[in-house]
Amino acid sequence: MTDRIETQAVQTDFQEDPQVIADRLDAARQDLLELSTRNRLLSTPRHRKRAKALEVVDERSDEMYRLLVEGKASLTFLKAADKSPEEIGQDESPEGKSAAEPHVEAGSAGELFEKEALEQPEDDGTQDVRADESGITPKRHLDLKLQTTLNSADLQKRLLRTYYDARSSELEQGVNTLYLALGFLKWYEDDTREKARYAPLVLVPVTLQRKNARTQFSIAWNEDEISTNLSLQAKLKADFGIELPDLVVESVDSEAPSASADTDGVVGEVRAFRPSDYFAQLRDLLRHVDGWEVCADDAVLSFFSFSKFLMYRDLDPAMWGGAQTLGKQPLLGALMGKQGFKPAAPVLEPGAMLDSVVGPREMVHVTLADTSQASAVEAVRRGQNVVIQGPPGTGKSQTITNLIAAAVKDGKKVLFVAEKMAALEVVQRRLSNVGLGDMCLELHSHKAKKKSVLDHLERTLALGAVTGTPTKGYFEKLTAARDAMSAHVTALHGPVGDTGVTPYVAVGELVRLRADGVAPTDFTLDDPLNWDLETAAAARATLDETLARATEMGSPAQHPWRGASAAGMTPMDLERLTGRLPDAAAALRTAATATADLGNAIEDDHRATAGAAVVWASRARRLAQAPALDTAAIAHGVWAEQATVLSALVEQVQYLGQARKQLQGQVVDAAWGADLSQTRLDLAAYGRSWFRWFNGAYRRAKGRLQAVLSGPAPSD
Repeated sequence: MTDRIETQAVQTDFQEDPQVIADRLDAARQDLLELSTRNRLLSTPRHRKRAKALEVVDERSDEMYRLLVEGKASLTFLKAADKSPEEIGQDESPEGKSAAEPHVEAGSAGELFEKEALEQPEDDGTQDVRADESGITPKRHLDLKLQTTLNSADLQKRLLRTYYDARSSELEQGVNTLYLALGFLKWYEDDTREKARYAPLVLVPVTLQRKNARTQFSIAWNEDEISTNLSLQAKLKADFGIELPDLVVESVDSEAPSASADTDGVVGEVRAFRPSDYFAQLRDLLRHVDGWEVCADDAVLSFFSFSKFLMYRDLDPAMWGGAQTLGKQPLLGALMGKQGFKPAAPVLEPGAMLDSVVGPREMVHVTLADTSQASAVEAVRRGQNVVIQGPPGTGKSQTITNLIAAAVKDGKKVLFVAEKMAALEVVQRRLSNVGLGDMCLELHSHKAKKKSVLDHLERTLALGAVTGTPTKGYFEKLTAARDAMSAHVTALHGPVGDTGVTPYVAVGELVRLRADGVAPTDFTLDDPLNWDLETAAAARATLDETLARATEMGSPAQHPWRGASAAGMTPMDLERLTGRLPDAAAALRTAATATADLGNAIEDDHRATAGAAVVWASRARRLAQAPALDTAAIAHGVWAEQATVLSALVEQVQYLGQARKQLQGQVVDAAWGADLSQTRLDLAAYGRSWFRWFNGAYRRAKGRLQAVLSGPAPSD
């Protein structure tokens, strides 16, 4: 694991067989194509307890399309109990029971609401009804309420689950996958007709919303593109050779053969799209297919995703001028070919500094970037194809932000895509924070609507010209500041003289020693800044040898020869010392015995050593100089019980002794027993007054003071 991003630059300046590329691309496309019945676009689950789709019954596709798309109205849902047999002709659910009991799967968004029965909020009483000039269409098809087969509690649960699932999908993927499917094709996989499949035909992207928990859910067209079933188109073409027509929703000519399918049209005029026209066209196309049926007024609110199929269609070689043309693309050839990518020259060679490659004028960074991130930006600016990888927190989003900013500065266009919308939002937010939000066009989530895109384009085009372009002097100052900081880095990581040690390493070693609890030394080395590697190695060897000997001999403070200063010893010195050693040994034994006796006498249980002998001798001298004291008094327990009081008494005695010494010859001996407190108060009270001599108290105090003095009183 590393705390930096890693950039692998590659080049694509070699050729690969276009047919090999085309074959591999086709294999990859087939993996994206899901044409089995597991695809909800080919087989929508309906009339099942576990179905997540919400069935809309007894409504007309043309009217729902008019209300949602042309009228841009919001449609609510009716529970089954809100309908009478007279309104719908026949109840789909006998005895008022739901035909499709909802089931909340474990971990789904609606699991929260499974334990309680949440009733559908009551209608607010508004009667929004679309006028019908012909008077033919029943009223229930013209209001803003879609009829369902669910009771109140089941309908509310399913709408809640759908609401949270739709919101989660848009937050994670940035695209809407909730559609109101109008019309279904009932088809079979083979001639056995064992199981009918239902595939939606017209898909209207909608938003499920509500004002608050007290109001009903409603759906509204989110103004995204209305489309037909692309997966069904591919399935019918691949397996049955049937070309399902595209959906043209802008306008159609009513003189077309299918115009008779819509009773609202007048021959010869150009009018809006009607789903019934499209369904009539499909019936004519499938009239020879036995058993298949176009269910024109079936409607379902459910989730449908085209993402993989759109990728499949975008990679169709026919859209790029044929397989040979697409196979000659260098980047695609490197991705899909046998040779793969070849490594490209790195921006920075090992040990090189980025400042020597990229100058301040070329370094376009709008967010902080370290050397690895700046190298990745520079590699892209040089036109290299790179792969950037790194663990979380290494600044990949920052690097992408700087990449986009650099491309904008160079006048280039950038398409930034991501699997999760959160990644897009992080980068877009960073760009907005540095003032580049107007350069970004958001093409995801609800901000991808046509009106939002046009408004954003208009706002960006209306911006004024860029002001405050840095001058040449600005970059000169920036270069000088960069060089000063680079010099600091060079000094910090450059060896000191011939030592081979950098200040960075030295400081790091001192920090490590301090963390290990090693106390600072009180010695200095002999000109260490001029040491070379050999001198430093010799000093380390000497230190290692000293430590080894100290470990073997023990603490130097306890060594018998501690304090000896003789540099060497001759044979004559040895003979002279040898003769004196017996007397010295005897004297040491006598001293050791006397020291032990002294320790026992003063009741000190420490081991008899030379150091202890010094301490014990000092105590013995103080005891010898002490005055004669009562043995019983010295042994009294008051010394331990009243230690604080006795200590204060000793301090007062010491203070009194100092006072006696200071006033020696100035006062008579009787003064030390006299009470002069009132005298002091009177002198302090009246001594500064001009009329003090007229005050009897002052004169009496003056007289008492003079009585205890051995000389004249002070003038003040």
